[in-house]
Amino acid sequence: MELNSAFSKQLKDRTSEYYSEVNRLCESITVLTEDSYGIERKREEMGRVCSVFYGGSVECARAALDLRITRYLHLCLQSGDGELRNYSLLVVLQLAKAVAGKIEESETEEEVIEDKLLLDYIHGEAVINNPADMKRFIKLARTLPTVYFEQNRKIFKALGASLQSPVHTSILTKLLKDPLETTDNKLLIIKIIFYLYTAGPMFIQSLNSPLTEAYLTLAKLLKSRKNPSDELGKEIRAMFVRLIELRDTVVDGFLKANKAARDLLKECGIDIPAARSFQPVLEAFQNLWTAPSPDEKSLVTKQRIPTLCKDLRPFLMSPKEHQQAEDWDSFLRMVMDVLSRSAEISWDAFKQSRFKEQHREILKAVIGVWELLVRKEKYRVVLEAKSGKLLHWMLSKITQVLTEVSGGKENELLPFTLPMQKVFALLLKADNALVNEALESLKFGQVLGQHLQLQYESLKQSMKAQLCNTYPAQNNIRLCLFKHLLRSSSEKFHSQFLKSRFIERMAADYIKNLQRFKTSFSKIDLKFLAFRHCYPLRNESIEFVREVLETKGVLRAELVQRINVHLLVPHECQIVEAYESKPEYLVLTSLLLLTIIVREIPEVGEKDERVKAAVREVLSKRPTLKRQFSELASKLKA
Repeated sequence: MELNSAFSKQLKDRTSEYYSEVNRLCESITVLTEDSYGIERKREEMGRVCSVFYGGSVECARAALDLRITRYLHLCLQSGDGELRNYSLLVVLQLAKAVAGKIEESETEEEVIEDKLLLDYIHGEAVINNPADMKRFIKLARTLPTVYFEQNRKIFKALGASLQSPVHTSILTKLLKDPLETTDNKLLIIKIIFYLYTAGPMFIQSLNSPLTEAYLTLAKLLKSRKNPSDELGKEIRAMFVRLIELRDTVVDGFLKANKAARDLLKECGIDIPAARSFQPVLEAFQNLWTAPSPDEKSLVTKQRIPTLCKDLRPFLMSPKEHQQAEDWDSFLRMVMDVLSRSAEISWDAFKQSRFKEQHREILKAVIGVWELLVRKEKYRVVLEAKSGKLLHWMLSKITQVLTEVSGGKENELLPFTLPMQKVFALLLKADNALVNEALESLKFGQVLGQHLQLQYESLKQSMKAQLCNTYPAQNNIRLCLFKHLLRSSSEKFHSQFLKSRFIERMAADYIKNLQRFKTSFSKIDLKFLAFRHCYPLRNESIEFVREVLETKGVLRAELVQRINVHLLVPHECQIVEAYESKPEYLVLTSLLLLTIIVREIPEVGEKDERVKAAVREVLSKRPTLKRQFSELASKLKA
């Protein structure tokens, strides 16, 4: 079989697992493309291919990409067997989710946890290899969280690019039109089309092309479903309603569909509203801007800030004519003044207010607009808000909340610190001279180091199950802030961060902390499953060590010094030496940390005999670890 040219160029970077997956997929492709094999065998092999996209490792996904597996999916979609098409549609659904950047909620936690096989799978105590169990495996995989999906998202996105072609999307509408196609398969196709409609202009163009006509096909299908309780009709109706609600992302491609489809939807009771006018939004903000500063009751009952923010977003996101006007930035400054004033009132009144739910909506909406303006590179507008004090206000509120939480107090405003930190992450990522100057004046590097320490102290005090659900998002934003700060062109950020003494605390304490969340699988959010075995402080610290050692400058020098002062290498060697009595996951983290240190500080691997002896011992006894840490084995000649 002829492989993708990229495959041959990347051989040296592939693992034994990758080669194993290539062989397995090649065998499956052979069965799927040869007429000599029976339909049962084809179903079995398509089930194996499907498992790559529902629980497969990164190496599985890489093998699928290098073999251009989508070419064979489209052949299977045109198969005469409904079950074979079902497996193919499940794969296409994952690709559509990846290109759209949207993930469906999986089954409820109770349903998932009551399945003993699933529990065994989660704990790594069950392996499903028997082809006879393949159907059960696929059903199981559908209920699993999207842990592997998140790991493989970029690869799936590359595979999903083929769905920009009408040649491929037209297959979906042909199946929708087929009266013999199963309802289950048609429901999957509707979900796929929804994701593709939210994926961007190229995908919308493909769906609305004369070859595909997804919009018109769905409208006709909806009209033909007279029974209000019909499952397919309800799903199509719900899809159109959701698309109309997502006007800010699909409005152009959605409203430009042909008139026949719009008329059909109207007959079914679905009206597509006309394009929104900018004038009412402008007048509403002008009225709020000229009015006196409102009291709390007036703010939550009369000003409709969340609604105004929702109406404003489409005009911020799309480059329309109104954005070319000379007074557009003046309008945005007016918006920022109104929203900043509203956020300040809501924040200050929140704790003692009887309007807490309304204040939550206001803060969520306002911070969302701030984030959008940063994404649209309106840095000057954001920096000048609140007379140039908006960033200072945000930092002070984050610090206040984190300080209280680290001291053992509860604070209901804690959820809003995360989106505000996201705004700062986006500002850092921009690496804009004007933005950097403003953040430097606020000593942002030092403040970030203090915030990290406050967050870690609060984690050390309480790792209850209810904190698990917010941890993935917190983990992600901390890593983003730190990486963007390290990669910033501003050296002042590095010197400021050094003054926070976070590096010292990390080497002395956090990286040696072995606390875990006290989890109950019946209560945690599914997104947390990727972190279920981790030591939060230790794992994040290892990632920080990797990032710092890969850079040059004062932070790297400080970290190298602290690694020596706090005897970090001997500490990790001690864990590796006692591998038989230590948890396997702990040993893995130690080997990972030693790999990073040996790679970035070569003298450790060259001169430290204890490291060589400890690593050689464990890798010689555990061949699987030797394959997993092949770089460390190579450098230490283990």
